[in-house]
Amino acid sequence: MNTKTAIKRLAAWDSQGRYVFTIHDLAKIFPEDRYRTLKDGINRLVREGFLVRACKGIYVNPYAHNQNSFTLEYIAKTLRRGEYSYVSFESALSEYGVISQIPIDRLTVMTTGRKGECKTPFGVIEFIHQNRARNPVL
Repeated sequence: MNTKTAIKRLAAWDSQGRYVFTIHDLAKIFPEDRYRTLKDGINRLVREGFLVRACKGIYVNPYAHNQNSFTLEYIAKTLRRGEYSYVSFESALSEYGVISQIPIDRLTVMTTGRKGECKTPFGVIEFIHQNRARNPVL
């Protein structure tokens, strides 16, 4: 992958509203690259500032026109693909004006996936596992 091609393809995905990617997404965007070449290309794009490594295996296009204040939520959604997740606790209460405290650079997310904390350049995402079956969550 060369830089010019990468910028064009990332811009094409940006025009479709996508600017947060997993390494598997990037493998589909650059199908001609083998895994090692892809990793080297991604590392080069990160070094040159055309991608930001949000956390392990998650990358953000910093030049995306569609990037907005919900980048942290998109990263959380990408981290827990295939699981039910929703913004919860202090984050949700603050968003709807129920509490006066505003969680700065922190997002609390309930998930059917595993618990954990992910520190990104955009803020901290705290995943809290919930034990209920998927049907009651819906």
